Amino acid sequence: MSQVLDTPRYKYKRIRVRGKDGVVRYSANNGDPVARLMLGAGKDELVKTMAENGLTERLGPHSTKNAGHFRMVLGQALRMLVKKKLPITIGGVEVRSLTQKVPLPHGYKEEKIKPRKHKIVEAMEEAVAIAKGEVEPASHTTLFVPLK
Repeated sequence: MSQVLDTPRYKYKRIRVRGKDGVVRYSANNGDPVARLMLGAGKDELVKTMAENGLTERLGPHSTKNAGHFRMVLGQALRMLVKKKLPITIGGVEVRSLTQKVPLPHGYKEEKIKPRKHKIVEAMEEAVAIAKGEVEPASHTTLFVPLK
């Protein structure tokens, strides 16, 4: 019996944003206008977006769920409207296409994510540098010695 691996249909981009409060947060989303405009939206803003786009009757029961669940359900419903060629409004910005360029919500700015090495790789590189005498071992450095 062979195992079938399900590959995702969408590629999710991970972005780093600094919010209005100055706190850095990471978000994984597909980068479309719906995801960008709803970034960091609280429940009140999501309920307002739902009402502005005439989805209250259909999605009202979902508004009692946690904000992440509600954001996901609302986002899918809004994308469906855009695909049916109906314009939607999120936070005062009109969206007519899922490829439309939109700014991040007011007060948010996108930052570059610095690639990180795995901690084991960093420790091995440090051990090699110490062994070569290129750097002095720090007081907290632990060198692994094989047991015989």
